[in-house]
Amino acid sequence: MKHAFLRTAFVLLFFSFLLEGCKKYPDGPAFTLRSKEERLGNNWKLDKYYENDVDKTDYFNSTFEQYALTIVKSGTYAFKYVTAGVGYQESGTWRLANDNKNWETLSNISGASLTSYTILRLKEKSFWCSKVDSNGVVLEYHYKPG
Repeated sequence: MKHAFLRTAFVLLFFSFLLEGCKKYPDGPAFTLRSKEERLGNNWKLDKYYENDVDKTDYFNSTFEQYALTIVKSGTYAFKYVTAGVGYQESGTWRLANDNKNWETLSNISGASLTSYTILRLKEKSFWCSKVDSNGVVLEYHYKPG
């Protein structure tokens, strides 16, 4: 009886370490049956925005009104917003890079403008990513379906 308990405890402990080791992104998920492309493919709206870990969501929403990001799992994206009463749209292609730890966009509008985001969380109902801007400020975006 004691050996059965120890064996079960060992197996559970082993699988918990195995699942944690399979976790691709810092904030999850640990396990999913949906591909990364399927989880990225969605109409996203901004839920939270941070600059160097400081919540600037209200600033972002007032500056970039009606911000929306659409990612198509086959490899295209588009986003739009209104700032100072003027609408802006961008579209292009995207890819996963760096062993699927980065989401990279290539804009159709600005030519060969490649932007790389580090994926922090990629779940069906949440997508978090970050990038470092040209001034060294860490920009972190938390999206939810919209």
